[in-house]
Formats: sequence, structure tokens, C-alpha cells
Amino acid sequence: MIKMSKIPILKGLERTEKEKREALGRNQPLLLSLYLDTACNLDCIFCFLDSKKSHRNEQLSLEEYKDLIQQSKELGVRSTLFFGAGEPLLDKKLFPLIEYSNELGLYSVMFTNASLVTREIAERIKDLDLSVVTSIKSRNPQTLEELTNVKGSAEKIYTGFQHLLDAGLNETKSTRLGVDILICKQVYDEVPELIRYCIDNNIYPMVESLLWRGRAINNHDRLELGDKQKQKLSERLRTEFPELAGERAYFDGSACDIDHYTLFVNYNGDVWHCFSRDIIAGNTRSERLEEIWNSPSLRNLREKSVDPSCDLCPGRRYNLEKCLHRK
Repeated sequence: MIKMSKIPILKGLERTEKEKREALGRNQPLLLSLYLDTACNLDCIFCFLDSKKSHRNEQLSLEEYKDLIQQSKELGVRSTLFFGAGEPLLDKKLFPLIEYSNELGLYSVMFTNASLVTREIAERIKDLDLSVVTSIKSRNPQTLEELTNVKGSAEKIYTGFQHLLDAGLNETKSTRLGVDILICKQVYDEVPELIRYCIDNNIYPMVESLLWRGRAINNHDRLELGDKQKQKLSERLRTEFPELAGERAYFDGSACDIDHYTLFVNYNGDVWHCFSRDIIAGNTRSERLEEIWNSPSLRNLREKSVDPSCDLCPGRRYNLEKCLHRK
């Protein structure tokens, strides 16, 4: 086991400031973020997407997804990110798309709740050019199931995560295993412990704030931290883990430049400005990716430099205001 004192780097998401500047100068995206079907086996109270029921009838076909991956490769993309708009392991197109992406020389990253990861699936993942980010929101089963809203889900999630550990995904220098840590009321005291566990075990900690869309809106009061709690936890994290304060701030999404180098494509072909904004720049069924990438709305986003003094990303501000207005 590789012991780490610094924040581990996740293979497939490595990108230096120099690489990002050069990509911006060449007008090339680095990441393609693909959303698969919305079907999900959990009912998470923090979910910001339209997950649970399948939208397979509206979804892009396998060949349409493959064509998008080919187009993105031509644009300069290096990694393909596979999100389910639900749980990606429920979508039969997942592994054929990962394999196709690998064939084109692109690395892949999959985001999963881990509950469906069997020993066989973990071994299959090991043999691909693929990293996995798991949604392990708490190491306390009761807390985890309060968040997933599905009884018995904790054991399945922990078992799936252990299969990934057993397959050795965290034993490479740039780790192939990550944990998505959500800052919310239920895990307030646990967040530093989760981050430390990740660092000690060469696992990438993706620490994120709540995004007030989807079911998260209806659970605002159950999830949201108070201002004093935020300040106290923020000070502790910045002291213990100063590296985390870099590219994406965990409380507010400030200093985020992900929309400068990422293409976000929803399951129906809609291309978003970013995952936090449901503003549509175009649709891949009627336009090629290159046209959409060079559309005025996306060009304007890329031409705006990130303001490090900004305390809230536009997407989070927009969704928070809508959420509070609904209350």
C-alpha cells in the first residue's frame, strides 16, 4: 500500500495549470463529461439530477454516444467521464462505451454509488483504462442510509467499495480510486476523518458542496449547514488540508474553471454550460460538438477569466436563490 501525505491525484483527472492554459489557448477541451441513463437504485436526498426513473426512450443510442466520443477526441479531449444521470452500472451501454473510449486512446473515469460493484465488475474495471469515483458519503451505516434513503444500501455500498480496494485500484502512483465527499449536516463531524482516510490509503478525496437542484431542494433544511458550522469546518479543513483550497472550493464552488475545458453532454444530447447550470448551449442530435464548443455562449464562458475573489460560482448562486425562493 502506498502511504501518502499529500492529496492523491486521480488518474484521468490529472491536469496542471499549464496544461489548462495551453488547452484554452488552443481552444481545445480536455474532458468529455457524458451522462448516461437516469435509472438509479438509490433515492439520495441530496441528488441534484433527475435520477430514479429511466429516460431510456429519450436517451442517445450507443452509436450516438460513440460518435460523440470520436468527435471529442478530434477536438483534443484526453479523458471521458461517465456519470449516470442515475447509476451508470445500470446502463448496459456503460462498458461498451468505456472500451470504445479506451480504443481511441482516451482514459475513462466512472462515477458510481458502488452498491452494484461485484468482485467480477471490480476485476473488469482493473483491466480497463478506467478510474472510479465512489459515492461513500459516510462510514456510519445509519448516516449513509439516511442520505441514500434506501434501507440496506450501506452494506452493499461498503461491499462494492471493498471489491475495488481488493482489485488494487488505489495501488498505482496516480490512484484509480476516489471518494466523493459531500459537505452536509449529516457528516459535518466526519468530513476531516473521511479526507484523512482517503489520503492515508491513496484515494482521491473529491470534496464538494451541495448543489441546490433536484431532490436536494426539497431537503434543504435537512442538509444545509449553519453559517457558524461552515466557518468552523472551513477553517479546520484549510488548516489540515490546504491543498483542497485550490481548484474547486468545497463550500461554494469559487475559483472553478471547469467550464473552460470540459464538454458536458446530457443523456438526451443537450450540451450544458456546466453540471451546475442547466443552460443548454446546443444539442448533439442537430449539431456537431465542434459547432457547439465554438458557439457564442460557450466561447463567452471560456473567455472569462476566473476571479479568485468570487465567493460563489454562478451556477450555485443561481440554484441557491431558486431553492430559497421556493421555500
